[in-house]
Amino acid sequence: MNRIICRPDQLDLDSPGRRDYWVALEHDSIWGDHLIPLTVWIGPETQSGQGLVAFGSNHGNEYEGPVALKRLTREIRLEDVRGRIIFLPVLNPAAFRAGTRESTLDDRVNMNRAFVDGAGVTPSLGGITHRIAAFVRQYLWPRVHVVLDLISVG
Repeated sequence: MNRIICRPDQLDLDSPGRRDYWVALEHDSIWGDHLIPLTVWIGPETQSGQGLVAFGSNHGNEYEGPVALKRLTREIRLEDVRGRIIFLPVLNPAAFRAGTRESTLDDRVNMNRAFVDGAGVTPSLGGITHRIAAFVRQYLWPRVHVVLDLISVG
C-alpha cells in the first residue's frame, strides 16, 4: 500500500473511495515531521458528521489496537462500506516509538490528558501530543459520530 504524505488540511475525508495517508505534523526539535498513519473509506451513503473513527496506540505501549486495525485495514473492502470509516492505528507515534504511556522523548504528555482547550494553539500546550489532539478535534471528530479508542493496560 502506498501512503500519501500530507498536512491535515490536505486530507480528503469526504470523497468516495479509499485513501491511505501519512498525516504530517511538524516535529518540535528536528527538521521533519511526525507521521501518523490514517486510512479512510468513504462509501456511497456517507452523510455529513456521520461515520466511525478508530484509534490504536493512544498510549505507546498499547499494541493490541494497532494490530487489530492493521488487520482490519487489509480485510475491509470498499464495496462493503456504506458510510465513512477512518482508522488511525498509531495515534501517538512518539509514545509508540518510546514504548511508554507518554511521548517520553518529545513532550512527556499522556495523550488522554491532551484533549483540552487551547491544545496545539497555546504555547504551553504546543507540543506534539497536544497538536495531535488538536488535529483529532478539528479534522476528525466533526466528521464522525462514533469514536473507538482501542486501549489496553500496556
